[in-house]
Amino acid sequence: MQDTEASIAYLRDPANAARLHSDPSNIVLIGHSMGGMIAANIGAHDPAIRAIGLISAANMASGRLSVVKPDEVINVPNLAAHLDKVGLYPLAGCTAESLATELLANTARWNFPDFAPLLNPRPILIITSDDNLAPPNDLLAANLRSLHDPHLTTLHLATDHIYSGARIALETAVIDWLNQLPK
Repeated sequence: MQDTEASIAYLRDPANAARLHSDPSNIVLIGHSMGGMIAANIGAHDPAIRAIGLISAANMASGRLSVVKPDEVINVPNLAAHLDKVGLYPLAGCTAESLATELLANTARWNFPDFAPLLNPRPILIITSDDNLAPPNDLLAANLRSLHDPHLTTLHLATDHIYSGARIALETAVIDWLNQLPK
């Protein structure tokens, strides 16, 4: 999350915006998996983000972490063992134990289906697949619909987490959504 916040600050810096010929008031966040969770979190707490796209967003911080099987006890050692097993500690200097500790410390704060009121009424794209991550994404979509959000776009692609065989459909959906954003 800190890397995303730093990147946004970099893009908003007037000198960088001038050098890059970019518009700091026109930032869209799109993330896949853990990046989707981060995009939802940062977008929810930064109302200047123009639109947010979630692609198989992993709700790493629900009351029952989506990366944990329902019968598993959630504590640092068990969660760290699971994260280690699936190789989910991608950042340099990050260990399964440090990631588990951070996830458990932030379960309430990072639960992105709860962010519908903070995301509404900005344009939101939610794309899911057959990777078992659809439920929290569907819950966020339902929460946005309950707020009568007119800017919600959802799509389910029958594929795996890395969108094997559906990458052109994924790419097309994202580009079409971006092209439909209000000018």
